Amino acid sequence: MNASFRRMMGLRGRWALVIGLCLWSQPAPSESAQLHRAARTGDVAAIERLVAAGADVNAKSSKGRTPVHWAAASGQVSAIRALAKAGAAIDAGDEERYTALALAARQGHVAAVDALVNLGANVNAMSRQGATPLHEAAVWGQAEAVRALLRAGADIRAKDDGNSTALHFAVINDRVAGNRQAETAAVLLASPGIAVNAKNAKGRTALHLACAYGDAEVIGALLNASADLEAREPKYAATPLHYAAALGNVAAIETLVAAGADVQVKDRLGQTPRTYAEKAGHAVAVTALADALKPRASAKAAASVVTDDFSSQRSAGRDSQPAGFSDRASAGQLAAADDAGQANRLMVEAIKAMKAAEIEPSAEGKYNLLKQAFDKLKEIVERYPSTDLAVKLATGQRVGKVSLAGVREALDAARVGGSRTPGARVRVWHHRDVLLAVALMANGRQAITVSRDGNAVVRDVETGEVVRRWRHRGRIVTAALSRNGRRMLTIGRDRNAMVHDTRTGTLVASWQEESLFTGDSPFPAALSPNGRRALTGVHSARLIDVDALEVVRNWRDRKPVGAFAFSPNGRRALIVLADGKVLLRDLRTGKTLRQWKSPGSGGSLGSKSGKAAVFSPDGKRAVIVMREAVVLRDVATGKALRAWRPGGNHAVSAVAYSPDGRWVLTGDQRYEARLHDVSTGKAVREWRYDAAVEAVAFSRNGRRVLMGFHDGAAILCDLAVSRNQRKERTYLTRDRGCR
Repeated sequence: MNASFRRMMGLRGRWALVIGLCLWSQPAPSESAQLHRAARTGDVAAIERLVAAGADVNAKSSKGRTPVHWAAASGQVSAIRALAKAGAAIDAGDEERYTALALAARQGHVAAVDALVNLGANVNAMSRQGATPLHEAAVWGQAEAVRALLRAGADIRAKDDGNSTALHFAVINDRVAGNRQAETAAVLLASPGIAVNAKNAKGRTALHLACAYGDAEVIGALLNASADLEAREPKYAATPLHYAAALGNVAAIETLVAAGADVQVKDRLGQTPRTYAEKAGHAVAVTALADALKPRASAKAAASVVTDDFSSQRSAGRDSQPAGFSDRASAGQLAAADDAGQANRLMVEAIKAMKAAEIEPSAEGKYNLLKQAFDKLKEIVERYPSTDLAVKLATGQRVGKVSLAGVREALDAARVGGSRTPGARVRVWHHRDVLLAVALMANGRQAITVSRDGNAVVRDVETGEVVRRWRHRGRIVTAALSRNGRRMLTIGRDRNAMVHDTRTGTLVASWQEESLFTGDSPFPAALSPNGRRALTGVHSARLIDVDALEVVRNWRDRKPVGAFAFSPNGRRALIVLADGKVLLRDLRTGKTLRQWKSPGSGGSLGSKSGKAAVFSPDGKRAVIVMREAVVLRDVATGKALRAWRPGGNHAVSAVAYSPDGRWVLTGDQRYEARLHDVSTGKAVREWRYDAAVEAVAFSRNGRRVLMGFHDGAAILCDLAVSRNQRKERTYLTRDRGCR
């Protein structure tokens, strides 16, 4: 026994010695790494101490960035000045030859831009692709940075390797900077020396690109600045109207026609814009162009134009195709033309009903006409889903001035009656795509809604008016809001993560996620209560300092991550894994404090299952969602206090804790949201809708709840409940509120 014990202890001792030597041999962070971190965080005292100790002020990181690059990207003006005083190279380029000024312009740090310019930075320094800081500011929609660079003498006519100017970048930056597109373009257009009709390497002007990818506001600004309506690109001699028609941009077509564009203009092959629209299958664009030729034609005649044109087009040979577009088989075109004609007929009827509603004196009559218009639009989507009209309506795009969301808003405003009893609907808003996150601001007067198409909107709760809006570039898979509602994190399908200030809509930080994911699969992410740190990742969990753009912690567990949740003080976090295991970690040390497996998790969460986690306001309890099960745990002991299944076998997709800690709000794929008493787990109120619940939130005072749904609707409801009341069910509808 003694011998065995001695052998065991001897083995443990040897292992302890090996581990100790490994830990002892790990090098401390180098002076260069410390200097980079001090520059990111703006720690001037640390910068001065490290420089005095001999640290290389121009040392480069793995991406070729110097301390000045990191200070500029983080907007640390004092750090920039301290590094410059120590002899840092202000115009040093990283591995892509971007200077510190380009990074500051990209992030919109105007004070940093001004500081670098005052220190002698080259405002026209080019990257490896020939982009200047002005190009970077324009493509990211940083209008104030554009102004600062132009004041400093940036060349507004500078071109990159693709012969594109900053204006070319600005008019198509909706995919990057959202609604700042028009503002950035306006700043450039108002500047002296702007070359409005400059052409890129493919011979396209800014107006060509705006007609393909921009909106009516940008196109109008270009036209007001004397953009050439008849400019032609060299390959096919296509005009901006050809581009708008080819891509079905109806708003662009209407704007160009109103400005006097020639609807019958022909390209090098003799193709008109209408021919482009026909061959691309854009029936609405065809109708818009036909209306421009026949302004006095009746609505019925205009609707029939599409069918006639498609029929005549079937007999056309391959030579009549617009360049760049494939021929369509005549066998399927007969049915497509018939569907297009029926869809256009319904659209005309819907427009007539809406126009009649505008002059209808009675509220009930107005509502009935709007309901009739809405039903016609729904019929287009449901009966003729393959038509261009149906696709546009289903994806939330406008057809001329008509959209499903717009008609829904009009219905809401015209609804008759409307209960304000506890649990009744207060406000309804609509997005074009699935809602991923909702929140009510701390002041209780504003609400934030974020949809999958990247649109974020802040509205006044009482009036429903839009206070501000911005957009993530492209389609997003995840959105998360900080507890104080001041910052919002969105992650796109391209793995680009962006953090915005919800009070101003400005971009705070952006980075590329390392974990791979595909399609619209959920990507776990959470923001700390103050919005300064983020937890993200699928195959590994990363704690990111948002302001410093630095990975503070990186954990790699055996299973993928399903959800994250920060504690109210931001010092701990829950990490929910795909096998049902839940880890409680200390974010300051990185240690796992506790782990458990929730009952009823049933193994893998799956990409479509509801998975979420949230702490109680005092941080003593936590609610974890595992597929269809909701588990309440004591954080200190890890003990499961109770578990329930709100939607039976339907996955729970959203969860929120009330500010007073008395209630838990859940939403599921069964189209129901439920308010549960924490002490019993029983539901005391239910809301029923006709779409899956995707997000839920309480107001700061706990008197209202905001719910986001899969069809893009956001519904705000009054909340007044008591401990012993009987369960109540409220039916929510898009058009008439509660019934």
